[in-house]
Amino acid sequence: MRLLLGLVVLLVAGVSVDAQAVDLASAALGARASVERTGLVLGDGALQIGTPRIGRSTLVPLAPTAPRRDRCPAALADCLGQVAIDHGDVTTWYQSTSFGVEQGFDLQTRPAGHGPLRVVVPLTGARAIPDGEALGLVPTGQDHARWLLRDAVSWDARGRDLPTSLLPHPAGYALHVDDTDAVWPITVDPYLVVAPYWTATTVVNNAVAGLAVIDAGDLDGDGDREIAVGLPGYEVNKLGEGAVWIFDGTPTGPNLTEGIELLGGQEYAGFGTALAAGDVNGDGLSDLLVGAPGFDGAAQDDGRVFLFLGDGAGLTTTAAWTLDGPEAESSFGHALALVDLTGTPDADLIVGAPEQSSEDPLAPNQGIVAVHPGDGAAFDATAVWTWTAATPAAQTGWSVAAAGDVNGDAIQDLVVGIPGYEQVPQAPEGAAAIVFGGATLNATPDVLVVPGFLGARSGHSVASAGDLNSDGFGDVAIGAPYLSDPEWNEGAAFVVLGATTPDPVPAWSYQPDHAGALYGWALDGGGDVDGDGADDLLVGAPLIDTSLVDTGAVDVFPGWAGGPWGTPALRLAGSGQSGWFGQTVQLLDDINSDGMDDLLVGAASELNAGQVWIYPGSPASVDLDADGFCDQALPCGPNLPGGDCDDNDPLRYPGAPELCDRVDQDCDGALPFDETDLDLDGQTACEGDCDETNPTIYTGATEECDDVDHDCDGLMDNDVVPLTYWEDADFDGFGNPNGATWSGCLEPPMGFVLNDDDCRDTNINVHPDAEEIACNQIDDDCSDLSDDVPDQDDDGFTTCEDCTGLGPFIQCGDCDDGERLVNPLMGETCGDNIDQDCDGEDLECTPPDPCLEPDNICDDEADCACSHGAPLPRGGALAVLLFAGLLGMRRRRPLPPRRALPRIVPLALVALLVPGLALAQEDDEWDAGGSLDTQLLNVSFAPWGWLGSGGAHPGLAGSFRIGVISQYERNPLVLLDSSTETARVLHHRVTHTVGGFYVPVDGFGFGLSIPITGQITDWSAQDLPPVGLGDLKADVIWRFWGFKTISLALSAEAYIPTSTRGSFTGERLPRLAPGFAAQAGLGPVTFLVAGEAMFRRKIHTGYDFDLGTELRLSLGVRAWPVPGKVLAQLELESRGAVARFLKGGAENPVDLRLGTRIYLGRYLQLDLGGGVGLNGGYGAPAYRFLAGISTRRLPPKRPPVEGMPISEPEPEPEPEIEVELAPPPPPPPVVVEEEPEEEGPLAQLEEEIIRINKPIQFEKDSDVILPVSYPILDEVKAILADHPEIAHVLIEGHASLEGNVAYNWDLSNRRAGSVFRYLVEQGLNSMRLSYRGMGEAIPRGARGTEEDAVVEEDRRVEFRIVSKLDKWADTIPDWQAIKPPVPWLMDEGEETGVDEPVQPAPIEQGTPEAAPGLPAPEAAPEPAEEGDDDDSASSPEFDAFEDDPFDEEEDEPQIETPQGPRGDPFDDEDAFETEEVE
Repeated sequence: MRLLLGLVVLLVAGVSVDAQAVDLASAALGARASVERTGLVLGDGALQIGTPRIGRSTLVPLAPTAPRRDRCPAALADCLGQVAIDHGDVTTWYQSTSFGVEQGFDLQTRPAGHGPLRVVVPLTGARAIPDGEALGLVPTGQDHARWLLRDAVSWDARGRDLPTSLLPHPAGYALHVDDTDAVWPITVDPYLVVAPYWTATTVVNNAVAGLAVIDAGDLDGDGDREIAVGLPGYEVNKLGEGAVWIFDGTPTGPNLTEGIELLGGQEYAGFGTALAAGDVNGDGLSDLLVGAPGFDGAAQDDGRVFLFLGDGAGLTTTAAWTLDGPEAESSFGHALALVDLTGTPDADLIVGAPEQSSEDPLAPNQGIVAVHPGDGAAFDATAVWTWTAATPAAQTGWSVAAAGDVNGDAIQDLVVGIPGYEQVPQAPEGAAAIVFGGATLNATPDVLVVPGFLGARSGHSVASAGDLNSDGFGDVAIGAPYLSDPEWNEGAAFVVLGATTPDPVPAWSYQPDHAGALYGWALDGGGDVDGDGADDLLVGAPLIDTSLVDTGAVDVFPGWAGGPWGTPALRLAGSGQSGWFGQTVQLLDDINSDGMDDLLVGAASELNAGQVWIYPGSPASVDLDADGFCDQALPCGPNLPGGDCDDNDPLRYPGAPELCDRVDQDCDGALPFDETDLDLDGQTACEGDCDETNPTIYTGATEECDDVDHDCDGLMDNDVVPLTYWEDADFDGFGNPNGATWSGCLEPPMGFVLNDDDCRDTNINVHPDAEEIACNQIDDDCSDLSDDVPDQDDDGFTTCEDCTGLGPFIQCGDCDDGERLVNPLMGETCGDNIDQDCDGEDLECTPPDPCLEPDNICDDEADCACSHGAPLPRGGALAVLLFAGLLGMRRRRPLPPRRALPRIVPLALVALLVPGLALAQEDDEWDAGGSLDTQLLNVSFAPWGWLGSGGAHPGLAGSFRIGVISQYERNPLVLLDSSTETARVLHHRVTHTVGGFYVPVDGFGFGLSIPITGQITDWSAQDLPPVGLGDLKADVIWRFWGFKTISLALSAEAYIPTSTRGSFTGERLPRLAPGFAAQAGLGPVTFLVAGEAMFRRKIHTGYDFDLGTELRLSLGVRAWPVPGKVLAQLELESRGAVARFLKGGAENPVDLRLGTRIYLGRYLQLDLGGGVGLNGGYGAPAYRFLAGISTRRLPPKRPPVEGMPISEPEPEPEPEIEVELAPPPPPPPVVVEEEPEEEGPLAQLEEEIIRINKPIQFEKDSDVILPVSYPILDEVKAILADHPEIAHVLIEGHASLEGNVAYNWDLSNRRAGSVFRYLVEQGLNSMRLSYRGMGEAIPRGARGTEEDAVVEEDRRVEFRIVSKLDKWADTIPDWQAIKPPVPWLMDEGEETGVDEPVQPAPIEQGTPEAAPGLPAPEAAPEPAEEGDDDDSASSPEFDAFEDDPFDEEEDEPQIETPQGPRGDPFDDEDAFETEEVE
């Protein structure tokens, strides 16, 4: 990054010192600049920056060569010229900008040696001295730096910054670059700028030095002008009292330290916010006025103005006169000006009070400006003129300034800023009011200037601009820093030219095209910075980006007869990020006596304290590019010709040679003929176009076969293949593929064409564009004879009367060639008014089949013979019996899941396979009247099921869910004819599915559901019932394997025919659909995939497709938008026949669904969703909507230790537990050396927890406990030893929100486990302890908070009392007597109790069968078989939120064995294993 601080000095081209020198445009260094063979030369040799030497421990000099002028890089808008010198592998270049001269070194190869890269540059005529991070270049014989070298940066080929230092060197200066990991080539880039003449700063933070700075005039009568600097935030005796520093003037400029300090004397007075100076009492000495808008005079914050008189000592430090504001909180004194407005010998005081509200109580902060006339000694306390803008919050008087003589009446005028003025409510445009001076002032301003940009706050700053256009009238400058057109808060500056009757519309404006610049924050004018005799204008932009963000800048616009320049000619740039350089600006009379006015700049936020600089004026010219000609629109002076049509390009000037770049180099206003693209083909004659009349001819064009040189290479038709033409004997425009041919690039002979598409070249009526004539046995359109036969429906029959010669597969007799189901071989359907068999009549219907009686009840022998409504087949009955046997299985003690599943799952699969075996024995008598299940979405009632997927994790043992899901479908079944809808079999359908699901053992569950439908049809072919019942569905899910966040399951669905005929929600035979499901979690997102095969007998639909065994595949993803509260799932499902899966068609429906589940409490959940059918497959609706509600039951909580007696809570309060409390803090010390304060207990017992008073500390990102926390855990152990009635304590580990969910859970779980093991190793009974990680699920601070205190509070270990016995009971167990062995502390080979039951330790005086209060232990559970999978593997849904997302109270925890918990943070099914203790 570059801190580009400097003046843009536009140089006049002249005779170079070296014949090969190249003048450098806009050197911005206060002296003429040129680049010679040896380097950069300033001031005709006053300073020379020579050819560098480059290396490491050894430096290699570079050979001087002639410089060359380069064009500026296109991406660098601020570049005003570039000159380069090539030294082989090194190129030195100088690039001038509006801020200074950028010096660069491009190094192609890495120098040999070790250590940093060094670039040493010799200096002649100056020496380098340190100046902060910069180097000051002090001319020989002087003691002030005239230039600064600063902002040295380096980067490599990847654009990576390299550490760079700028150091003085005996030969000049040196650049040291750390290129250890650099990718070569690299660039080294320092910056040369002009140095400030004078600087003042303060070390007091928030002093805001420079908020107001002025040329105070000669206060002490020594003939030199003093500088006054306001510090409204300065604090010496009182907070925010403010101060003013006076810097005494000398013949060469102000002193570097302040001579007089004035203080505000009251807290938060803001003393020094505004300053004004002039001879008030007529003694020939300048006097100083200071505004303190926060001063409490007669009322709070009414504000005060102080007058300090000049004297021989410099200034009286006691105010000679003060004036308070008219009301509280008016900010009186926010702006000050001295103006001889009334035409008297005494100057008048102008005061702005922008927050005053008394003028209109209903429009607060209108503000006011007041004129207090001078009386020869001070000012009249009564204002002779006041004015307020009549809009709310106008802030009249925010800024005030002397405007000069705007109307030419020889009396000074006044300009007032009104930044809150608005014509549109809530959009302050801002305005400025000009008041003409005179013995009597008009009641209202004479000119109101409203630039008209909403939100611009024009008038934030106002100033006299002097006479910018030299017409004898004073001009006025207005700043609008918040103008946002087009860039946000770019700001703008406006100038209103003076006249007898000034035009209120600004005649000039400038915007920087830089977002956030706040351009126009400060303004001043009336001085001559460049010494050309015309007044100049200063504009401050405190937040414009230059080298760093918000460094700020001050632009200088020279004046001339045409008004201010269109772009700034001089620029000062700040040096500190967010320093607000340019917050105040003022033109100073020539302080350093060099014949040019100087510039005073304040940056109130620089170094957080404020800083003030003075920069010397410098001569300027209008030849920006140093080509010897000035801009054609500007005055050039007597020695410089004008007419430059682009003064930023040194290659464009009158008489310059043209360069064939479509640019007018010689500035004659026209391009040469050879630089004009007349045929608009993108190429001019000088660029290689050999024919400017033909857009297909130019260098690089593609050759065509036409005897023309298209690519301008002098050859015709080269690199092309000649064209081939075919004979066209019948002149129908189509050639004979078997006839004569002709090749070439010229026009072919008559009768030849460019195609060979004719199939009969002897008949002019036969060709590809001819219309086919049916049944004429001629291929009229040259396709084939197939379209000669009008068998449009492809049913093998045609409407032609004569079928001779049509072949054996085409027959006559079709009566409707647009309908495939109508031909002589089709069967007749009665009563539909369609003649399907083309015999000339429709078939009458026979009496109805008793099987189709509407009651569907098997109430007689005839009904019972029907297949629809009949009792279940033998296979179905057997399935029901097997299900009943499965549900009726009883066992006194539940088997563990691993032992139960091998017995249950085979029975369940057999029960579901039997209907499939029976299905193969059933008849295949189907009809097209509705015996078809068109429900694509068969909702699942599994606890984690949603949409069409039950997932791969049915849940924990004891879970169940019961509910109803309702869905609306539009057009789920329509009939199409060539993609045209002919009938809506199901136009609207509403389905209510009632069902439930139960999980008897972990990982295995089954459910039942049945749909009830209501439907509306537009189909006249069938009389469908409006309400019907669907098939009963039974489904099972068995999760047979899981690891971490991955689960695999087998599933099966069986459909029992219970549907109402015509409901389209069932079929006439049972169906079986075995399948699989899988899911995997990735953070909070779960990915789902499921597939199944639907076994059914073939269904003849009567249309163009049949249905049989089909495949189903669904893909889904689910996530928690609101963890624990809202679950969302997206699902895509496709079904299709085995032979045509994913090939499209009516038998291959595809459905897309999106749903969300909202948990309304612990037991209720609301399901919402929708979907669309993605093709015209059966059952795929145009769209669907779903809503459902269900209740669920979570797994029952397991006791901490089976059989452990736990006392029920008594109605009366339990006896108080004696807890050792921390001693009270010691009394305040009475001696110098304080006694150490005694600390409280490290842990203490409370009703539900053991509270630790210091956090347990671990190594970073580890579960290793630091020794400093051992005493805390020892005290927890002591509390448990002293209180045996505490039966079980759960150790919870918690983490902050910094990591991801999985990492936080794992770390918290491991840390809780480390605490568990430590306490067990210290002698605690492991049966009294369990642990679990909670991850980030229960933070103490607000979610998303990253303060260190909250993060540390979230990282914690807690001890929760899970169960407690009656303290006074006789059954308190002897925990030491029943303490089990600690597996990880046993010696190698020692039994761990895995294969044998854990026996209690022997007790003295005989070993009883059990410890007091505990039942005798049972045998230990059978050991897990080798290779047995862990069926408690996780599912992303079973995460930390699902532990109990609906209950504010903590769930009773599961008890874990000393082996620790299993699983991961996404699996709440990972219940801790329990031990049975007798």
